[in-house]
Amino acid sequence: NVSAPWRSRPASEKLRRFAEKMHIDLPEKVRAGDVSDAIAVKKNGTQVDRVVEEHERRLKEARGV
Repeated sequence: NVSAPWRSRPASEKLRRFAEKMHIDLPEKVRAGDVSDAIAVKKNGTQVDRVVEEHERRLKEARGV
């Protein structure tokens, strides 16, 4: 829910540390919702990258490359 009250609160240290472990750069003052969105984008992007890599590997195998 994009209008949930927690999204407009400052990001907690725990949430910031998690984002930093994922190599997400954060400004000094950032809202919890923005950090949550950045984490979701990073996680989904990584999943998509894996699917694309697997697809490309199978195509190469099928073509005998």
